[in-house]
Amino acid sequence: MWATASLADSWAGHVGVLSIFRCILTRDDNIHRQCNPEIRIFRSAGQDTAQSMTTRQNITLVAVLVTLARVLCAANDPQVQWLFERSDCQANILRHATDETSETLSGKAEHIQIRGGAGTFCYFSKPTEKSHVIEDYDARLRIRANEAGITAYARVVFPNVVDEESKRPVSVLLLCDTYDQAGVWQELRINKLPDRLQEHIRFVRFQHGRHVDVSGSYIDGHVLNVFSGPGTTDVWIGESHVTGCIPLENVRSGVSTRPRNEISSDAIKKRPRATIDAGRLRLGETLFVPFVLDYNGEPLELVAQLGFNTLSLKHLPNREFLRDLELHDLWVVCPPPFEHEMRSTHEMDRVIFWDLGTVDRSPTLKFSHAIERMRRIDPRDRLLVARGENDGDANPNGVASLRRVARFADIVVTDFRESDQTLVESFEALQSRIDATGPSARFWTIVDTNQALFAESGVELLLATVAAGANGIWFRSDRPLHNKDPETTLRRATIAAGTLKLQSIRPWIVGVDRRQIISRTQYPDVSRIVQLETNDAALLLTVCDGVSSDGSVAVTTPALSESSDAFQLLPTGLRPLNAKRVSGGLAITLHKSEPTTPIVVTENRLATNQLARFTSATRNRSLAAERELAEASVRLARVQLRQETTGASFHAAEQHYDRGQRLLKTGDATNAYQAFLNARRELHRR
Repeated sequence: MWATASLADSWAGHVGVLSIFRCILTRDDNIHRQCNPEIRIFRSAGQDTAQSMTTRQNITLVAVLVTLARVLCAANDPQVQWLFERSDCQANILRHATDETSETLSGKAEHIQIRGGAGTFCYFSKPTEKSHVIEDYDARLRIRANEAGITAYARVVFPNVVDEESKRPVSVLLLCDTYDQAGVWQELRINKLPDRLQEHIRFVRFQHGRHVDVSGSYIDGHVLNVFSGPGTTDVWIGESHVTGCIPLENVRSGVSTRPRNEISSDAIKKRPRATIDAGRLRLGETLFVPFVLDYNGEPLELVAQLGFNTLSLKHLPNREFLRDLELHDLWVVCPPPFEHEMRSTHEMDRVIFWDLGTVDRSPTLKFSHAIERMRRIDPRDRLLVARGENDGDANPNGVASLRRVARFADIVVTDFRESDQTLVESFEALQSRIDATGPSARFWTIVDTNQALFAESGVELLLATVAAGANGIWFRSDRPLHNKDPETTLRRATIAAGTLKLQSIRPWIVGVDRRQIISRTQYPDVSRIVQLETNDAALLLTVCDGVSSDGSVAVTTPALSESSDAFQLLPTGLRPLNAKRVSGGLAITLHKSEPTTPIVVTENRLATNQLARFTSATRNRSLAAERELAEASVRLARVQLRQETTGASFHAAEQHYDRGQRLLKTGDATNAYQAFLNARRELHRR
């Protein structure tokens, strides 16, 4: 990818090339009309400097030169403030100039017109004064566009973290606001940066090492993603204003008397805490989906790499462990301390939930008073988590117990399955308990990673808990996950693949507006197809105990609108599905070999763009996780030498795995993923 700055530096001395670019810029329409199969271009001193090209090659070259010329000319225009950085959508910059308008205070607006293909972004940036990342920072940009989906970012630089390849400080883009009113002027805000930055620190440490120094981060620019989808996009950028800005020079010139590791009381107060807002769990300003691990002494770096964000501890963490938790951006749920120790927990900002354990009887008046007092004296007003007494579906008193817990606890915890239940039976039991408890309750579901079903169908099991209505997953683990034995290796690989899959559907785990069963008969192997709906998109999750190898099936889903489309949400990206509008909704054709792959139904281009960006960012990690899961499954089957896997199924699984390895080396990510998936399914085929 070429940035404007590097282009300007590279071509600054080539006056002849710049002249050609400017000539093409003013005459590109004539050139396109005059192109013919034998046209020759770039003649110098009466001799050809380029060989004959076909019409398509000429047009392609002209388009590239036109784009480069416009980038360079825009960089030299003193009125243009936003500069092209990079894109992944084959963006052709059709226009970049300043227009006169009466709709802005300055009377001018910067007009950017691009034509894009398949992709997710086309970044234009505006450098700003280097400023400290603080809560008070607030930038406001006015823009108008012909399409919704334009996004605004703050670029934050970590001066003490150097990229090994570029040898330059690492920077990240913090998504702050989205343009959603096509055709009208809208103000986008770049604010709440400390909370937004917390999400990225974890990934910076994951990529560059847990001990990197992320202190001293600063803002050096604003970035707009002007790509809203394939086709032509017009964006007009008006005036911008920044308040609450502290220049970096002022920060560096001040002399701090506070020790390096000491945290100020103001900083503690501004640390995010868990709250429930409109039925959705938030951590600070960010929607939060807890992936909780029973902690058994694993290295915290491994815990973060596996996708966990919360640890379940049996006691309060000490100060040193709290520092390690902050280093890896991990949170804690643990039992509350005694009353006289509660006030001393004001600095334990990493502890965001109190685990009350199992409530085995109806709360007494004394118990209720104790809960009220705990809430009153807790300096951080933490959320309360509790379990009901014997919440198995066979026991009618289990639902009553969950209802009692929901009266005083913020979050109700329940088991996903009994040891002798199938996946479908567990799903149906969990769904009935959640529905019977009431719509206002927030549920976390305990998934036992020690059971055989998790090793066989762990990813499908996790998706089934979401389909049943869980808002968080608690991974029960009796043994450390850093052990090297084959069983633990498989558990670890299943968790890594599962948490990545859950992160891709996070908007539907946080909370949905509607959940409905749409089919139970058209799929012989499927007990339920569940549709989870939000304002702008629906997610289809299928729950089944087995997978058929051949054939396809049509599933009719009530579409959100007549213009809705359907996509499979794969680790490699969104794959359009064969969908036809019929009476009652949208008929979607699926292959029976992949019924549990999540399906997104939406007409909202912004929703699909956001999902595409996520899959693009996690593509390599997801493929690595699927490969490791397939490899661990095959290795464990080989070690156990089980009768059902030493015959044709086992050899077929090995062949699928080897094929996936070959495809991955050739860059065929989609088919490689499918091969790894088939390897796992061969081992557990009915």
